[in-house]
Amino acid sequence: MPWWLLVAVALVAFLATIGTLHYQFVYDDDYQILRNTWIRDWSNVGRIFTTNVWAFTGMQGSSNYYRPLHMLLYTIAYSLGGLKPYAFHLCNILLHSLCCVLVTLVGFRLTNHKFIAVAGGLLFALHPIHAESVAWVAGVTDPLCALFYFSALYFYIRSGDEKENHQSLALCLGAFLLALFSKEMAFTFPVVAAWFDWCLHRRLRWSRYTLFAALFAVYAALRIHALQTFTIQRAGFELDFAQFILNAFVLLARYVTKMFVPYGMSAFHVFMPATLFAPVGILTIACFLILATVAWKIRNQRILIFLLGFGILTIVPVLNLRGIGENVFADRYLYIPTLASCLLVPAGVHALWKGWSARPVWLNARAGAFILALVLVASGWMLLKEMAVWRDNFTLYLETMRRSPQASLIAHNLGRSYFYAGDVQNAQKWEEKAFELWQNSFVKSTHDLMNIYLGLGGVRYQQGKIAEARDYFTKSYQLAPENEAVLQNLGSVEFALRDYGQALQYYAAAIKVNPNSEVSYSNLAAVCLSAGQFDQAIAYAQKALEIYPQFSDACVNLARAYGAKGRKPEAFAAYEKVKAIDPSRAGLADAEMRALAARK
Repeated sequence: MPWWLLVAVALVAFLATIGTLHYQFVYDDDYQILRNTWIRDWSNVGRIFTTNVWAFTGMQGSSNYYRPLHMLLYTIAYSLGGLKPYAFHLCNILLHSLCCVLVTLVGFRLTNHKFIAVAGGLLFALHPIHAESVAWVAGVTDPLCALFYFSALYFYIRSGDEKENHQSLALCLGAFLLALFSKEMAFTFPVVAAWFDWCLHRRLRWSRYTLFAALFAVYAALRIHALQTFTIQRAGFELDFAQFILNAFVLLARYVTKMFVPYGMSAFHVFMPATLFAPVGILTIACFLILATVAWKIRNQRILIFLLGFGILTIVPVLNLRGIGENVFADRYLYIPTLASCLLVPAGVHALWKGWSARPVWLNARAGAFILALVLVASGWMLLKEMAVWRDNFTLYLETMRRSPQASLIAHNLGRSYFYAGDVQNAQKWEEKAFELWQNSFVKSTHDLMNIYLGLGGVRYQQGKIAEARDYFTKSYQLAPENEAVLQNLGSVEFALRDYGQALQYYAAAIKVNPNSEVSYSNLAAVCLSAGQFDQAIAYAQKALEIYPQFSDACVNLARAYGAKGRKPEAFAAYEKVKAIDPSRAGLADAEMRALAARK
């Protein structure tokens, strides 16, 4: 494979996605990056490899995510650009570009045909279903895992083509282990390797599968140590065995269809169980009939059969409905499986073209290249359109509510975004909408309900309705008595009622739950300010800013504490930082600076 073709594929992928560099942090990014102190210090690498991805919060809780390379990549991005979004987006872009190169290499190894390989790499580069994995910083786990998964597949294929294959096999094993450390999708690789051996008429190489099993055992031991279990059940719904199987097949049919036809994309798909004779059940049956027919037609095309099986096998891990959570179906889960569709299409078309003896004269290689170009332009346009949805929280949540109007979680997130922007009226509207949707939803997450109560309580608090706010916060407390946010909000109610002692108890309890909570430390600073304990207020505010340097509340409390101590230069510097990190509070900072300057 000429090197310049690989560079061309990477360049197309890079240029198509470079626009995401100026996108903001959205969704989970705010908490997983901005409030993650572990990624700011390389000394935490050991902890990253021995805990779950949320351990940096200090909270004890269950998680299905043991992904140390995910957090390690964030550490690298932070070293490059601090807490600026561009450094994290750049990692996504580069990983996606490398994955496209690997798709091309795998395609060439499988088919020994440059056109098929390059076409597959370009289709992968511009596949609209990849928008979420590339444009959303937290979606990086998909291209990160794919980088090592595709590398493992490439080296595994190469190991069978060489007389001395020990080096390729060693590289395959190393890539497999790194893929496991990136995301759970890598569980399927040993099965894919066996499927490859069977499809290409090779003997099943049990000695190799034993090596994969040994590596998986090492990974499993580390995972169990980090999570205290191998996997947990997270679903807020119940399905009997028959319903579970039926809905797993319905989801599989949707995934397979969207690999080839990226329709109905959304950041959140609301799950409603299907029944066999409902339209979706009938469509699922039709999908599998078509799939079976295609498989039968290409049964002698062993490479095509392998790719078809690859697409299905790599989807299997996300069919565990009880282990995924509320967002049962997600477009980003197709990042790895689409290697199959992106290579199947050009390989299948090439096979048809070769076997079509009566094809028209005009249907030659140039016509094929022109058709491919049209498909790539259309795919690229759709990709750009889908990536733009992820540029900021308001765009993401508003568009997702338009596409998935029954999404309670997204309605709550939108309400929270309005709340933080100071738009209490719209915050109330969307939090009430979220509560209504939650009541009518099939998946009833108590965690989501708790957050909705917190949102409604926050709105009432800002409206000065302290008693109503306390009622909502109390409802949250009944659902999650050891939740950091619940304890903070109850502390804020007591602070508003001037019961500083009770407020301190709630804030201290929140810190006990999460020792890395900048909000709790900032709130403690506010209480100490009101109680005249200025030195302690300074210490708490500084601790909050150590955890989250861009937290304007802590900056305000620090400036006020410095001012109360008569340390005007330090107070002015803190106020200037408030203006820099939160321009909406510039008026407040200027007013307090003038008052402080006039003070003798």
